[in-house]
Amino acid sequence: SELLKRGHRVWGADVPDIWAESSQSFACAAEFRVSEKPRLRLSAEIGPVPTLSLSAPSIAYLEDFNLIVIRKEPPFDAAYYYLTLLLDRISHKVAVSNRASGIRNTNEKMATLLFPDFIPPTIVSSNISAILEFQRSRRCPLIVKPLNEKGGTGIILLPYKHAKHSNLIQHLKRMTQGGHTPVLAQVFLRSESRKGDKRLLVLDGKILAGYQKKPPRNDFRSNLSIGGTFHEARITPHDEKLAAAMKPYLHDQGIHFTGLDVMAGKLLDFNVTCPAGLTEAKVLYPRLGLVEAWVDFLERLQPS
Repeated sequence: SELLKRGHRVWGADVPDIWAESSQSFACAAEFRVSEKPRLRLSAEIGPVPTLSLSAPSIAYLEDFNLIVIRKEPPFDAAYYYLTLLLDRISHKVAVSNRASGIRNTNEKMATLLFPDFIPPTIVSSNISAILEFQRSRRCPLIVKPLNEKGGTGIILLPYKHAKHSNLIQHLKRMTQGGHTPVLAQVFLRSESRKGDKRLLVLDGKILAGYQKKPPRNDFRSNLSIGGTFHEARITPHDEKLAAAMKPYLHDQGIHFTGLDVMAGKLLDFNVTCPAGLTEAKVLYPRLGLVEAWVDFLERLQPS
């Protein structure tokens, strides 16, 4: 609604609604509008929100838009991959955020390996024996994650002494599709796990804000989608050091807005497909103008 408030016209389209024909690219898009008689929806968390409606969809040339903001959530599947290729075709004419090629190049789990000084001991492999040997050499529990999911989906905690947890080994076999699909496994930061992790919102290589995500009772995951809660958090010098280390990569890949998940100073996840957190941060820090800062940046963005 901030874009509409500033007088911009805004359309929305889903992945199946975007296609290419020869040299031209199209979208079947519907325009967002503030209702003629706006009834403000009252949210206990973020206050009054204008009621929006959608026009009937119509076909438009993608090149006629000034800006395309990609907000498709994982899984990063074949449809998402092909979407990035379609949007690559017009990136020299239309500003795209985050850049489609940057999303394609930056797997949200594996990209953490680019910053080895800031991550827990980590292995990415489809070889179950290699993962278990990695665990034996460190004598500790592991967090095991699929590479293309979100919101804690598919993540398991693999205890160090798992002889009595054969069901977890079977789950690991399913995650790797019998040893054919890589997963990420990293040392479980047990002493910090109940405190949860910190979400750092990074815009144009600089930290906008951060908040703590705490796990629900009887779960090690702090994702808000499964009952985690969010709380104010302090930005530390180490957080700033991490953002500074990542800034050249973010700029090179056109990752304009990202959400970093950090625990005990260690980078866990690198959210680039559809980074969440502005709504929560706005609740915690209403005077910072976070959404306004993001829109300010989008208004300045030029084609790559």
